[in-house]
Amino acid sequence: GEYIDIVFDLVSSPQRERIYVVVDPHNVIQECDENNNKMSILTSASKLHGKISVSTDMPTYSAKQNIILSAVSTNLGKLDTELSARLVVEDISGVIMKTFPSVYLGAVGPGDSRSINEEWNSGTTLSGEYVLRGILYDTQGNIVDESTTNFIITSGETGVLEASLD
Repeated sequence: GEYIDIVFDLVSSPQRERIYVVVDPHNVIQECDENNNKMSILTSASKLHGKISVSTDMPTYSAKQNIILSAVSTNLGKLDTELSARLVVEDISGVIMKTFPSVYLGAVGPGDSRSINEEWNSGTTLSGEYVLRGILYDTQGNIVDESTTNFIITSGETGVLEASLD
């Protein structure tokens, strides 16, 4: 009649795994109910296997300027992990301006990183503050990590002041 919690310190897996536990498989202990000596549980897939960090090549852009959007994805796990990443440009209120296709990063080794770069032209986008969102996915399409950084689009050229006296 004793209950014991057991904690497994296992190398985590990005997939869900089934763990089986069998107590007294050779029937050494006499019991009135042997039906509770076997159990299995389905583990949860860990979401802590990767990290994504995003950046832009400059903090401020003018209209019709090319913006370089970058992300670095790192495997924080102890095993190779297949990952994909996607970049999304949003306005400051969360309205999506541009969603780039998901990029398959392949099997990323423990501690290794992969980079992606996308180019987006600010075109005639209204001036204001915008957000670059990076989303890192596992092979099942589950979100592993997200990261954001803000940037600004101005109505004129960055760093150029113009005046005329006509």
